[in-house]
Amino acid sequence: MSTALSSRAGSFLRCFSIYLAAFAAVIVWLPLVRGVFDGASYHWGLAYFGRQFGGSGVDGDYWLIVAQATWMLALVYLGLRRPGALSYTLLLAWHGANAVSWGMGYLADPADMVLEGDTLAVSINIGLAAAGLFVAGLAAALAALMLEISDDKTPPRFAWTRANSIALGLALALLPLQFCLLRLGEAHGATDADGVLLTMLQWLMLVVAFGLDRKRPSAPVRLAVS
Repeated sequence: MSTALSSRAGSFLRCFSIYLAAFAAVIVWLPLVRGVFDGASYHWGLAYFGRQFGGSGVDGDYWLIVAQATWMLALVYLGLRRPGALSYTLLLAWHGANAVSWGMGYLADPADMVLEGDTLAVSINIGLAAAGLFVAGLAAALAALMLEISDDKTPPRFAWTRANSIALGLALALLPLQFCLLRLGEAHGATDADGVLLTMLQWLMLVVAFGLDRKRPSAPVRLAVS
């Protein structure tokens, strides 16, 4: 495979893996925002490596949601704009840890791996699908890493631009409306549902903001893997 083709294939697989991770991370962004805006009336739970985490509002194990959201924001930003050893470490660890966690949960009790959302009346068993998604993301990230470090080539890095700032500002501008819908609306009612959908849209907008305007690479930095 030529160097140019190898680089393009690696970039595609890296972005594919990042977007898979971002798609799944909506279940982290929702409790992050709702824990603050809904307050104690919002109850959330998450099984991780066989242990059940949960809380009400920002109480309980909310620290785990904050840690995962921080991890994911760093992963998306670095992976799309500053790919290198750190971004690949975050990406591989995210997919690897979640693949193991969801796989363990599915093998322990397949019927218990259910995504539930009272506000949108959602109850779907996603155990096997989630494990498969993270395995696919891990495989894509590993393949991308092998392609992008071939011949000592480094993936291009992209400077933050005005377009990124505008897109980020638009995503953050939704916060006051989200607060009104989630805090002031009827619990599990129409306004609550609108707030949930708006929060999901906001996460999509954040991911788009990080990925916009990647046509002018800045000076590359060698991707060192020992």
